[in-house]
Amino acid sequence: PAGLFDSCPLVETFYNVFKGCTSLTSIPSGLFDKNINVTDLEGVFSGCVNLESIPAGLFNCCTKAEKFRSTFRDCPKIEFIPIDLFKYNTLVTDFYYCFASDVSIKEIPADLFKYNTEVIDFTNCFGNCQSNSVIPPGLFDTNIKAEIFLGCFSYNRPITSIPANLFDKNILATDFTNCFFGCSNITSIPDGLFKYNTLARSFEGCFRNCVSLTNIPADLFSNNTQVISFLGCFLTCTGLTSIPTGLFDSNTLVTTFEACFQNCTSITAIPVGLFDTHVLATSFKLCFSGSRKLRSVPEGLFDKNVNVTNFESCFENSVIPYFSSKLTRVDANMFSLCSDLALLQINNTNVVQMTNTSALQGTTASLQIKVPESLVELYKSATNWNRFGSQISAI
Repeated sequence: PAGLFDSCPLVETFYNVFKGCTSLTSIPSGLFDKNINVTDLEGVFSGCVNLESIPAGLFNCCTKAEKFRSTFRDCPKIEFIPIDLFKYNTLVTDFYYCFASDVSIKEIPADLFKYNTEVIDFTNCFGNCQSNSVIPPGLFDTNIKAEIFLGCFSYNRPITSIPANLFDKNILATDFTNCFFGCSNITSIPDGLFKYNTLARSFEGCFRNCVSLTNIPADLFSNNTQVISFLGCFLTCTGLTSIPTGLFDSNTLVTTFEACFQNCTSITAIPVGLFDTHVLATSFKLCFSGSRKLRSVPEGLFDKNVNVTNFESCFENSVIPYFSSKLTRVDANMFSLCSDLALLQINNTNVVQMTNTSALQGTTASLQIKVPESLVELYKSATNWNRFGSQISAI
């Protein structure tokens, strides 16, 4: 009822107060007008699955509010967000999951966060808003303290483009994990999208399942020198046809490329020197697994990656005919189901450990394994390599 909290001027939190009230269909205007000391509105309407609208000015008097975590999460009937909903909440730091899974929201007001200059966390703010078709230009321009954009627009399927300069003002941003995950209609990425995000540490799953994406700007990550993970960054980007030369050259601190291009079924080639600057990389697990059109792998692809501890399933189910490089190890399913692989050449001056015979599972008996002449007999008797002794010969 209207005025429900009028006699509670000292209340500081409405944490989950209406959470899961499935019969709630509307919110009275002015519901929080007397609650001038409230700081926490986390989950207040979360799971109100029949709530149809948000009244304008709902939080106008909550000028001390700091948290809007999950405030309208899982409210699938809400279609519109009032333009000035957060205009007077200048102290808010957290919009974590604020509108997540509000699958009927049709648009995001351009100035929705204009006055929220203290915000740090936009984690999944609009995650799974499956009816939203546009990201407004300048949406985060005043949020200069924002650090986390994890899953911010994940599964906003109708979105076809990302505004240029979207993150230009967010110079403290560190986390873009899953930011555009599942945005299946995005066809391109603007040049310099992350140009000013020099503190970014993670692009894990950033464009995962962007199945309409056809190309990557060559300079996309050129200024992100602090990034440590590209795990699943372009996983299942089935429309992606090529990888730019030098894409990761500036990202020398990266430790994992796990599943980075897994299931990129239209990629045909890997550029020369793609990983040459990544001495710290430890995992290429699943990196190109399922890239069923991949035929061209440059010689010496992993020559510089001397600290790798995991190559599991790296090229599984690709059609590469030839592989020649130094390796730290040959792991389970590394070349599994590579039935076109005719030559595997290992250029190390020592015997490289094969951790599991499944590394070559599904290859043909005609596969030639070439190693330095001085190591041929050692390979033929080495654990797991001995199973392929008749195929091993000198380079």
